[in-house]
Amino acid sequence: MERVSDLTEVDLPAVLALDLTEAAVAELVEISHHLDQLRAAGDEPGWAVGTPPLPVITGHPIPRHMMPKIPESVALGTVLDQPLDHPNDLLEYALDIWHDGEGALLVTAAVEVGCFCAQSHESHPAAESAWTASGESDLLTALDQAVDELAGWVKAAVGPDEWRRRADLPAR
Repeated sequence: MERVSDLTEVDLPAVLALDLTEAAVAELVEISHHLDQLRAAGDEPGWAVGTPPLPVITGHPIPRHMMPKIPESVALGTVLDQPLDHPNDLLEYALDIWHDGEGALLVTAAVEVGCFCAQSHESHPAAESAWTASGESDLLTALDQAVDELAGWVKAAVGPDEWRRRADLPAR
């Protein structure tokens, strides 16, 4: 995975494996800037960028009907870290776009909190939402909805202890 500070640095049609118009690419960049406005002071914008695995046999693409299911892989992802008073805790809001292995994209928004289980898992999702997108219009709609969901979570200013309580996770 590569890390970039802005989606203008990414060949979005290639990374998303989706035919995108210039207008759609511009809208995706604009949506990412709206997301960056939700960041806490000091949280630098940034995106993890991946590419889908492309199966090949002797240098030739595999026909779609013969292609095995490809494991999900992250195409794009970003995390909004929240400053906390407790140094051993975690609260972050994540947005990811996944390749589902069957030609569609899955857009996910999640709240992640620090783990305080007997055996540490490092973090747990405390809330999650997902949207499937099979084309340009679906993707733009899904991203708008994901950013709206994240904005609601960020503006609610709920702390990690409350998120853990809501998700029935062990308390700190």
